[in-house]
Amino acid sequence: MTLKTSALLLIAASLLPIGPAAATPLEDKCQALTAATKQAEANSIAFLAVYKADKTEPKRCEYLKASVAHFRMLKKTFETCRSFHPKMADEMVATANEVLRETAAKSGCKNLR
Repeated sequence: MTLKTSALLLIAASLLPIGPAAATPLEDKCQALTAATKQAEANSIAFLAVYKADKTEPKRCEYLKASVAHFRMLKKTFETCRSFHPKMADEMVATANEVLRETAAKSGCKNLR
């Protein structure tokens, strides 16, 4: 096979659409949950930046509320997608449970749900 043919096959393969039919329903759900977890993380980071700039109690509680939402979404993602990485999922769910428990106990903020 010539270099030109190899290059054309590579280009053709990269243009082939890999559609939703290639994924299982669980993979689709896990991809959606992963995207939601990343969005929750981005929200938490944004609220942290606001809290760092403001340093008030209401802003701290807003950040903690966003952080709790992120850890809940992380927990849900790993519980749902456990079959792909069981050991990591168990560790992440345990960590999320610990963070959620400690945050609820020590935050002093109302309505963290």
